[in-house]
Amino acid sequence: MRKLRFEEAPWIYKIGDTYFLEYAAGGVPEHWAYSTSKSIHGPWHYEGRITDESPGSFTIHGGTIDFKGKSYLFYHDGIPSGGNGFRRTTAYREFQRMKDGRIPKIDIK
Repeated sequence: MRKLRFEEAPWIYKIGDTYFLEYAAGGVPEHWAYSTSKSIHGPWHYEGRITDESPGSFTIHGGTIDFKGKSYLFYHDGIPSGGNGFRRTTAYREFQRMKDGRIPKIDIK
């Protein structure tokens, strides 16, 4: 059984009967990952990375929002600040969930 690799910055929501827990993972530099569960109390099943490390930043915090039939990942990066991990900018990517509701790997570079 794989570990959740949770670091910080949880974002939790429910779609149908499945809870999604997105979070910064893996240590520094962080990537964005997620786990799922049928109960808010767990047990949680590690689903994998949503993104690799954030460009220009050693952290990545964010969350997914589904709005009007579309899915959006919001996160931060350090691109506009010239790669300074302490001066981050909000960014987003629109994506399409897999047929079973899971989140595909999203390229943020």
